[in-house]
Amino acid sequence: MNINASKPEKVLPYMDRITLLCLKLLTDSRCRRDLDEVFKVLTAKFIKNVIMNCGRDDIVLKLQGYESQMSAFERSELAKYLALAN
Repeated sequence: MNINASKPEKVLPYMDRITLLCLKLLTDSRCRRDLDEVFKVLTAKFIKNVIMNCGRDDIVLKLQGYESQMSAFERSELAKYLALAN
């Protein structure tokens, strides 16, 4: 069930925190070593299918802002998992 589509008012107020959490899961060294590849790909799918398509430009801009603050290694990790998320 896609709660974002059926009841966006429940999720949208928290999208900034959800976005930051997803990025941390994929790029933070403390999280990276404890999570398996399947979960990382699912997280990237969530970023692509929910966060980037939530219908709010401010959330997408926030995602881009977070990405601009990342190191080159973190950006490459994010890109790797986003490419795997079909």
